[in-house]
Amino acid sequence: MGSYIERGEDLTSEEWYCELQETESDEQLGSFLVALWYIWDQRNCQLWNKKKLEEWEIAPRANEWLKDYLEKQTKTQGVERAPDLRWRPPELIPVKVNVDAACMSGKGTGWGAVIRDGGGRCLLAAVKRSRVQWNPEDSEVMAIDFGLELARRMTFREMEMESDSLGIISQLRREEERQTENVLLCEEVRAKAQEFDRVIWSFVGREFKKPAHFMAHVSCNWDEEEIWMDRPPFFLEPLLKEDCRATDIYG
Repeated sequence: MGSYIERGEDLTSEEWYCELQETESDEQLGSFLVALWYIWDQRNCQLWNKKKLEEWEIAPRANEWLKDYLEKQTKTQGVERAPDLRWRPPELIPVKVNVDAACMSGKGTGWGAVIRDGGGRCLLAAVKRSRVQWNPEDSEVMAIDFGLELARRMTFREMEMESDSLGIISQLRREEERQTENVLLCEEVRAKAQEFDRVIWSFVGREFKKPAHFMAHVSCNWDEEEIWMDRPPFFLEPLLKEDCRATDIYG
């Protein structure tokens, strides 16, 4: 990984990552990105929570975390996955919006959203963060509201909205009329959805929307909102490609 550094090349972070993709194996690249994420997370812990690790502690801790992660991955190798445990393209509608929320102790609440077309192309990826610690159900409603707002900015008129919160999706479909504390939030989201020509509410398991789940959890790295249009952030590309390979959209 240090070959281009030794050559003295002045690369942007994007160019550097693209060269890594071409020269390193998937395993090496994945290991490097996980370790890099851990180091960044430790930086945020120090910045926001005043929890500091000594410099010499960071690498061993990152290696331990990565080793544990790889062991869990190894245990799942050879286990045949059901063919439907991945993102599916929207049917008879232009785009699919996947959203998720993350309640992060000491860091507030984060939201992630990924919008893709029927070919699996990422049209938009976004994160949003609040320092307020919202409860899990409210945060899931707000994730859907965030997705609708992003779709409005992109001027989409029809979409499929996917969430892994069955209770919230049932309320939005009016399949469940229970009186909950977030009923007003759901009504606000339903009213916003009426501004579009068509919104399909879909419930999916977390396995179907790993990119949105990942974006929600890394949202703590930004102060408020960050949006990537046309091309996703480099750290999201491996998950998007995995989805597309699993669904045979493209190789």
